[in-house]
Amino acid sequence: MKYLFVINPIAGGTKNKDPLIEKIKEVCEKSNFDYDIYVTKEHKDATNFVKNYCENNKDVETRIYSCGGDGTFNEVVTGCIGYPNIQVSPFPAGSGNDFIKMFTNYANFSDLEKQLNGTVKKIDVMRLGDTYAVNVFNIGFDATVAYKMNSFRDSILPTKTGYILGILTAFFKSYGHNYRVTIDDEKTLESNLLLCAMGNGGFYGGGFRALPLSRIDDGIIDVCAVEKISRLQFVKIIGKYKSGEHVSVEPPYNFIHYYKCRKITIDPGETIKVCLDGEFIETDKIEIEVVPQAINLIVPEGCEPIELKQTNLKI
Repeated sequence: MKYLFVINPIAGGTKNKDPLIEKIKEVCEKSNFDYDIYVTKEHKDATNFVKNYCENNKDVETRIYSCGGDGTFNEVVTGCIGYPNIQVSPFPAGSGNDFIKMFTNYANFSDLEKQLNGTVKKIDVMRLGDTYAVNVFNIGFDATVAYKMNSFRDSILPTKTGYILGILTAFFKSYGHNYRVTIDDEKTLESNLLLCAMGNGGFYGGGFRALPLSRIDDGIIDVCAVEKISRLQFVKIIGKYKSGEHVSVEPPYNFIHYYKCRKITIDPGETIKVCLDGEFIETDKIEIEVVPQAINLIVPEGCEPIELKQTNLKI
């Protein structure tokens, strides 16, 4: 087995990854593992590096650890799709690490020994054109928050401060947009939506459990579409949306629509920003499909998929 560590040097707002590198060397050399460390140089470098490695090592069983945030993990996963000899796992070293919250004891993803002794689970990914996501796509209010947060994060502001400013900026500007949403070429929702989250995973935005009925291995995309509501209503429900309780209130919220599907198509009527695993693309047509059992995920010792929430929503 080959062990490959792909490190994003600026993940988490710090360029000092020396302690992590020294820890990797210590643990791997103690166990006499065959390993390499690669430090990325720019955006998308992880995808290019991993793709090139996979193409040139098709017969080498390899575990690739993505040392960064959700965006880095997205890049690594995108590079290794289609190579059955590759196993992959996130090693949290970024400001956003939402995908791992789909597991119990997710702190174990930061334990190198537990990672190296982990077991493998086949999981799904989602595809939008030639772009992939392993966790969540989202549009609307929360995508605006993430975009603004990233712009603030690029300044000298701390991540938490940037996130708060992102929320305030999105909250006080005009929000809501008319979308035509089609589920599996069958159901259609035409509405002024505040936001829409589509996921394989269930968490995004630093811990918001938007998709509390999702599983990462069921061949299904979960969709939560929230119609435009007043700012007062928004303030009242945001706590339940964060905890995942928005699907279990009684009576159910009539402005929340929850779907399970294999494909979702969204026509926004104009070019918009789409957030995928914390990164952004611009498009005027969204067609997302699930790719079942697409990657081999390394699950650290002591971790299991979390339990699903119960729902009162009609799905």
